[in-house]
Amino acid sequence: MLSIIFNNKSNLSDITIIDGAGGYGTRLLTSIVLNCSYFGVEPNTMSFEGFNNMINDFGDSNKQIMFHDGLPNAIGINNLPNLYADVIMFSPPLFDGEIYSNNNKQSIKMFPSFHDWKYNFLFKSLNILWSKLKINGFAIFQSMRYDYIREYMNSGKV
Repeated sequence: MLSIIFNNKSNLSDITIIDGAGGYGTRLLTSIVLNCSYFGVEPNTMSFEGFNNMINDFGDSNKQIMFHDGLPNAIGINNLPNLYADVIMFSPPLFDGEIYSNNNKQSIKMFPSFHDWKYNFLFKSLNILWSKLKINGFAIFQSMRYDYIREYMNSGKV
């Protein structure tokens, strides 16, 4: 997908990606294959070793970084400058539909009511990611919660 979006670039290695939820690591792996800079977060403790192995075995630990953390309080992402990324990606969990672990950094643990989760996890995370996106950059969202993402995007807060 990134090669289609950036078809005018002969070298994709100068693209910077920020990923708000590492998930299964497919976006990390794509950044490794394309040699892009990648900054991702994932609170699931069971995934973290695998992400580090992917980076160490196939990537570049100076270009691909996975923070063991979760939005909206992910220090590694929050400390990146605004207007930094060419691409932001986010595949948020489905509140109580996807519970990957009992880790305290899981969004459902931090925000146990749906209202709290929607406004203090999802919308705040979208705001953080959006602030990191360069002008004319690309936002890619993969979620069954597209209705809430669209609601936020249409709210005028971005």
